[in-house]
Amino acid sequence: MVTIAFAVILILSTILSTILDMHLYDLSFTQSLHFSLKLEGGTREMIAVSALITGLVASFFLDYRLSKKDSTEKQS
Repeated sequence: MVTIAFAVILILSTILSTILDMHLYDLSFTQSLHFSLKLEGGTREMIAVSALITGLVASFFLDYRLSKKDSTEKQS
């Protein structure tokens, strides 16, 4: 469930930033989405990628821990 929440928040924040860029820079939605998702060398792409990977690993870990806790409680 945590992984699904992570994915939903990631998608919604991407769409929100795309809509804001669309209104600020007078671009179409697809142009703005392309600029939002395109990582260039000067944007510190490793920071963004490492944050995404860390969030995904943390959500998988939390999902595993919560499912393990639920299964031990059901057995008791």
